[in-house]
Amino acid sequence: MSQEADPPAVEEPYAGAPALQTELSLLMDLMLDALTDRLTPSEQRAFLLRRAAANDRTALLVVGLASRRDDVEGCVADAERTARDLWAYDRKHGTGGEAADLPLPEDAAEGTAEGSARAYVRREYRAWSRQ
Repeated sequence: MSQEADPPAVEEPYAGAPALQTELSLLMDLMLDALTDRLTPSEQRAFLLRRAAANDRTALLVVGLASRRDDVEGCVADAERTARDLWAYDRKHGTGGEAADLPLPEDAAEGTAEGSARAYVRREYRAWSRQ
């Protein structure tokens, strides 16, 4: 659980993360359990966090590589949606850092705005990965 106000640099929270392909494979394994409510609250939050972080990482990668605007917009929209899902879960269940109590402003397209949902995911992922 994060108590830090400043978001980390974009790359820093994911420095020790599994390779994106590995993480996506692990998330697929957890998906059925998540959809059928077979996860504990702690496991559910970890799933939401890891899903949001994987989408954020994918969007960062696509923004750097994509030649078609619609590819970028779709990935960014997915990253923002899953980041807001995590924030809403944390707000409802009293989990996550103190930022979960604050309203989220509209996200910048690249998800780097200090108060953005994607920045929230990065703070929370960094805190979670250090546990």
